[in-house]
Amino acid sequence: MRVQPGRDLLGEGDIGFEPDLGSQRFRGSLIDRGEQSALLREVAVEQGAGNAFFAYGTLCVWAARDLERNAGLIHLLMAVFFVGGLVRLMTVAYVGWPHWFYIAMMVVEIVTPLVVSPLLQRVTGRTAHADLIELAR
Repeated sequence: MRVQPGRDLLGEGDIGFEPDLGSQRFRGSLIDRGEQSALLREVAVEQGAGNAFFAYGTLCVWAARDLERNAGLIHLLMAVFFVGGLVRLMTVAYVGWPHWFYIAMMVVEIVTPLVVSPLLQRVTGRTAHADLIELAR
């Protein structure tokens, strides 16, 4: 199927932009097979990460329904969240400063566990260590 620049896939109407094709001729597809397989891998990784974040969030909400019983799990989830923030911080040393949104997420990932875990310890009256030992049993 051949698509004209500036047209939708049905060949009707203006979609409001002209694709920047550089020196390549427009052949109906903007990506070749090598780029397509790399793009598909990237999309699959992003979908997998999205599913993992959804599962993590669902588990957090489920665990928060009963703080006394699930305190160990909440401490474990906060530890995972904190490690994620530290990994983002370590990548700054390797790659440099990212987009402002990732910096904001890094701050949230580092600060949230440092606030939630002490609050949870006050609510339950137990240490995080005791709750994690109980979770391991």
